[in-house]
Amino acid sequence: MFVGGALSADRRWRTEGLDWWPDEELSILELDRLIDVYAGAGPRIMVTHDCPEFLDQTMVEASGRDKSLAPSRARQPFAAMFCRHRPQHWVFGHWHHTLRVPWSGCTFTCLGELDCLEIP
Repeated sequence: MFVGGALSADRRWRTEGLDWWPDEELSILELDRLIDVYAGAGPRIMVTHDCPEFLDQTMVEASGRDKSLAPSRARQPFAAMFCRHRPQHWVFGHWHHTLRVPWSGCTFTCLGELDCLEIP
């Protein structure tokens, strides 16, 4: 399953409509609906732009970037999704720092810029 969108931490230096859009994150209503879709689908692999909220501090320490200060609508719903179903793999890239974290039976992988990941 794939869920796109995340808040741009550098949006204040971007131009609306050119390289930043106000609707770059899903709405609360869309995210709430996706929690049920995700639980029903029970994906083996989850791909998102940002990570669940419980990985914030891990990513801050690993990347040296405190993107946790930028409010994100998606992080809490992603954590709720994980509570309802644990995929084998969860891949994200928002933090631009390659890191693999085993967490409660799931392997979370943050991909750095231009990285790729093959999952058998």
